[in-house]
Amino acid sequence: MRIWLPLVLLSACAYNGNADFASNLNNWVGNSPTTLVEEWGIPNTQSEVDADTQIYTYMLQSNGGEQDPYQNQVVYSAIDAENVGTNSDENPIYYCQVSFIINNGVVSSYNFNGDNCVVDILPNN
Repeated sequence: MRIWLPLVLLSACAYNGNADFASNLNNWVGNSPTTLVEEWGIPNTQSEVDADTQIYTYMLQSNGGEQDPYQNQVVYSAIDAENVGTNSDENPIYYCQVSFIINNGVVSSYNFNGDNCVVDILPNN
């Protein structure tokens, strides 16, 4: 029974970070892609699904070296892989890939994944 309590607490921390990050991204829903680009810059990739739907994808990176999980960090056990690479100091580069779906000229939804999806890595934070 004692083993379950740490697992429940770990799940709660991961969920809270996920909610904080998602809440910040949710503020972009309803905005124009022009406003998104003004704040986030040119997307790393931009693809067109059809005439009315585009996807803007941003790769956010942090090369501050190894980090321990903290309250606002989203932890995905399914993404237990190598980091993006290393910086000039041979420290791992952590990342978060954020994609915004744009329908009929308006941001309609988003998704994200990575090993450093934290509010602090977002533009203007």
